Amino acid sequence: MDQEVFPPSHVQIRRQYDRHRYARHLSQPELDRGIRDVFLNLLVLTHEAKIGLPPINDRSAVWMEKWTHVLEEMQLRHGPSRPVSPAIPSIPSPSRT
Repeated sequence: MDQEVFPPSHVQIRRQYDRHRYARHLSQPELDRGIRDVFLNLLVLTHEAKIGLPPINDRSAVWMEKWTHVLEEMQLRHGPSRPVSPAIPSIPSPSRT
């Protein structure tokens, strides 16, 4: 019984991006802005008034795929050593009164 083994979905998404690197032409500051935009589009405010990720559905899957693409572009440009954190905005702590 030969069972076909598929790579995990994130690996498939990375390979898809590798075939069509649509962000290759962006400067690093432009890519950083794109990373920030994708990251912010992934976030939701939960029912507990916490910042989190949405449940997986068609809409959130699009942003998850874009997030995987920007991570792959960073990997291709800089290898595993450069963090994406400079592009991620800081989230202010809530003030307590």
